[in-house]
Amino acid sequence: MRTWSLPLSAPISLTLASDAGSAGFEPDNDQIWQLAVTEEDPTGVAVWTTYGRRAKGMRIVSAFELGEQIRNDPATFSSPPIVQTWLPDYIKLHWRPFSEFEVTAEYWVRSSALLAGRFTFINLTEEPIQPSLRLYGILEPGENPLPMSASVESGVQVLSGRTAGLSPLILLEGGARDEPAPYPALSVNTVIPVGGRHSWVWSHCGADSVSGSFKRCRELAGSNWDADLARLFMEHRDLIDVDSSSQEWDAAFWASQCEARRLFLRPNRRIKAPVPVHSRTIKDGSSIDGTATAWEPASPWDAFHAALQVLPTSADKVKAYLEALLRLQDADGHIPVLTGFGPPPTGWLYPPLLAQLAWKVYRATEDVDFLSSALLPLTAFYERWFGSDHDRDQDGFPEWDHVHQAGFKTWPAFSPWFNWSMGLDLSTAETLDLASLLVLEGEALISIAAVIDDDKAQKRVGERIGVLKRRVNQMWVEPHGYRHVDHYLDETVSGKRLGVRRGSFVLDVDKGFALPVRTLFKIEGPEEQAREMVIRIHGRGRRGPGRVERYDFRDLAWFLDLGYLTSAKPSAEIEKIEIEGLSRKFKTTLSIGDYSRPDLTQLLPLAAGIPSAERARSLVREIIMDPERYWRPNGIPSVPANDPDYRPKPDEGAGAIKMLWNHWIGSGLLRYGYHQEAGELLARLMKPVLEALKSEHEFTPHYDPDGEMVFRGNGGGAGLAPLALFLEILGVELITPRKVRIRPGHPFDDSICLRWQGLEIVCEPGRTIVSFPDGGVAEVEGESTRIIEQIE
Repeated sequence: MRTWSLPLSAPISLTLASDAGSAGFEPDNDQIWQLAVTEEDPTGVAVWTTYGRRAKGMRIVSAFELGEQIRNDPATFSSPPIVQTWLPDYIKLHWRPFSEFEVTAEYWVRSSALLAGRFTFINLTEEPIQPSLRLYGILEPGENPLPMSASVESGVQVLSGRTAGLSPLILLEGGARDEPAPYPALSVNTVIPVGGRHSWVWSHCGADSVSGSFKRCRELAGSNWDADLARLFMEHRDLIDVDSSSQEWDAAFWASQCEARRLFLRPNRRIKAPVPVHSRTIKDGSSIDGTATAWEPASPWDAFHAALQVLPTSADKVKAYLEALLRLQDADGHIPVLTGFGPPPTGWLYPPLLAQLAWKVYRATEDVDFLSSALLPLTAFYERWFGSDHDRDQDGFPEWDHVHQAGFKTWPAFSPWFNWSMGLDLSTAETLDLASLLVLEGEALISIAAVIDDDKAQKRVGERIGVLKRRVNQMWVEPHGYRHVDHYLDETVSGKRLGVRRGSFVLDVDKGFALPVRTLFKIEGPEEQAREMVIRIHGRGRRGPGRVERYDFRDLAWFLDLGYLTSAKPSAEIEKIEIEGLSRKFKTTLSIGDYSRPDLTQLLPLAAGIPSAERARSLVREIIMDPERYWRPNGIPSVPANDPDYRPKPDEGAGAIKMLWNHWIGSGLLRYGYHQEAGELLARLMKPVLEALKSEHEFTPHYDPDGEMVFRGNGGGAGLAPLALFLEILGVELITPRKVRIRPGHPFDDSICLRWQGLEIVCEPGRTIVSFPDGGVAEVEGESTRIIEQIE
């Protein structure tokens, strides 16, 4: 296990959560902690939690005494805290509160309700010393409150309290005494001889009774700390240790793996395999009302990104997640998006990401049996996308059902949630992202079918891919690049505002259009007062006599008193638009649906290998790498910087960095040979990740594309450091400690070393050196990818 030397201001994750695979994991009572230097009294290095919002806060703060001096604020220490080791559930720090002795502090979430720690003091002087350790326990309780105070359990001095059905208790071994202090505290001391050391173990349990908490803490006292810790390190030896010229990058990639592992858990007894959850922070882990599950599923997109970061080393987790999703498949091939962990869901069709994951699992495991069992359901799932309810005009180019399903929530044209977005119905569009993902999904299926010699599946999927690629290439508009189209017209229609009105009104338009257009209504006002509303569009279609389209309240999509409607039929001519049944409280904005708005998703054909080499060059050099559009200091934003709604801050407009979409674009750059550009993109992406980890000590869902502003978030998989893209740029695929795929050469200036389960890979700009666990060495040069395997 690597020994680090990082200050608490380094880009590290300081969240601690129990191993979801352990016997002590309780999905409904998962108490998650965070390490911090608290600024509240008493100031000091602390671990704190909210018990899943069952308390305002619980802090355990350490203090140190020598002679008549007591120090708890790290600013007064002889040397500040340094992080030496950290894992998803464990962290080890080192500091010197006084020059006379140093302290090693360990914090370990042993199970969902049990936090343990150990302080080891080492005498640095030439004479015996008698230091003291003090632990403060400060509880800001929630319901049914009782603050922490000293009490005696079975003749042992403890601190205990109560909050929302929990009875937190702190036990400090070694004959602790109640310390008279402004805050509840336990204290121990001892004489440490010259060159000697002494350790104290403490524990905290949040069971439902004081006796239950005390029992759990006492049981821990009988365990062998060092032996248990050795087992913990063995369980995590498959984490990838990146050793580059930037220790900050190394720490961020380590933190990304730790966070991704934390997210995979079994949220209840119904779910038989670990699945990614939305977040695992100090505010998570319990159900506030006591009835619903404590967890929210990760979106398919966040789950996919988290899976990419654990795939090199924990393919078993991703495999189990895929198998859990495939078990939800119905007879028609439909696999729903998980919207909760209750009864089986029946929601939107899952995005086309599953065959890609299955193929990546195989690349990491070479498990042919898994591919054989997955091919038929994955093929049925793929074909389900081309049914008439998703490919509405049956032209071989499906459409999304909703922005939620598409995962790209900051679409200027299609998002229905923001004042700055148009709210155009996404199901009316054929978009570049869906086509690109279906091509990538199809390529993965063909690769899977090739492994198990299924020629029929390869041919059928190949035909699908051919149609999609032809259609996408027809969506190129010089000099703008790829553009979405109206699925009815197969054309990119530009839009504009027709007017803004209040209450009921009649708007005379009297206008014909070269391309038929859809009318877009954005109605702002109290939803419950709009139920008598009627909308009529008087006009004419492409052919035939005039017509009147009628819509009412039920046809609108409402969100927080904001209603959207896109006309079902495009109009070649609009005579007038009338709305009745609305009071002056309502404001209606009428527009022509605009399918020409540029956004990040229009760059994804690069990842799918769709454009020709010449067109890819235009896409890369003239669009992606244009600093006035997408090539921003911290990565590629969700809309170009010259868009009127470009705002880096996500609640003000579109523009924030979306890490998964940047990953795909980075992969596309590599696919077309733009290795230097892919390396530069990664370097840009790492800057906001490092800033977030330094200031918040957790990943955030969105990042500022332009500066050093850190957006607060709730962790989760969306903003993880792009380790998978980094490995792809390095040209390294890990299979076993004796078998790897290598593509020599990378765009970075310095050599980079990867260590994994005894395997060491040194990646230099022109060659790669592989050192196997038994000392065997292989050196690889050239540009082609090859498998390096040590035969036993």
